[in-house]
Amino acid sequence: MWKISVFSNFFSFLFVPFQAYVVVKTHIHCSRRYSDRCNQARQVSISERDI
Repeated sequence: MWKISVFSNFFSFLFVPFQAYVVVKTHIHCSRRYSDRCNQARQVSISERDI
């Protein structure tokens, strides 16, 4: 029983930095290569919200 809890704690401990890494990587990738496309998507979402 304790092995399962240790494994789940270890998995959650690994998952948090991995999630942060994925978010940062996608943000950097988006801002570098697809900045125009990201800005267009942002403007579209803002205009849809105003409507």
